[in-house]
Amino acid sequence: ELSNNELFLKLVPLSDAKRKHKDGQELVLRFLSYSNNYEEFKGQVRIFHNEFLESNKNISDADKDKLTSEFEIMLNFVHKNFTYGFRKSENARSVPRVRYEAIASGVILAIRHNQSLANRTDINTEWAHTEDFNEKVTADGANSKPKLKERIEYVRDKILEQI
Repeated sequence: ELSNNELFLKLVPLSDAKRKHKDGQELVLRFLSYSNNYEEFKGQVRIFHNEFLESNKNISDADKDKLTSEFEIMLNFVHKNFTYGFRKSENARSVPRVRYEAIASGVILAIRHNQSLANRTDINTEWAHTEDFNEKVTADGANSKPKLKERIEYVRDKILEQI
């Protein structure tokens, strides 16, 4: 149901083929699993996400509400502070998974660290369009634990250094 969130669909353009392929659901799962457990990632993406699903299949309504709330808070922050949402440029027609997961997870980690960030609309995110960041979200070995940790924490730290 989170993959049908109106703001999510606006910030993460998906072709009809990608929607049929359930790419939106995969992106939501990546956000939930990485933002809650990225330090436990061991390099097998599918196994990592399946283990997250398995360990959360019987979570309480309160925990579901918390996950939903964090997802919505993250989306609102991205909407208010990232010029192109998760896209690399104004004309980009898609969002690479690695770019999405870095921004989404890094944003919520920063907000968890400082709740007042959730309402900010003045965070400079020009770094998201730099060569440095683009290398982090397009480099070979993107699914290695060090690369995953580096890109998520890069986003988190770029946001936190502005408070």
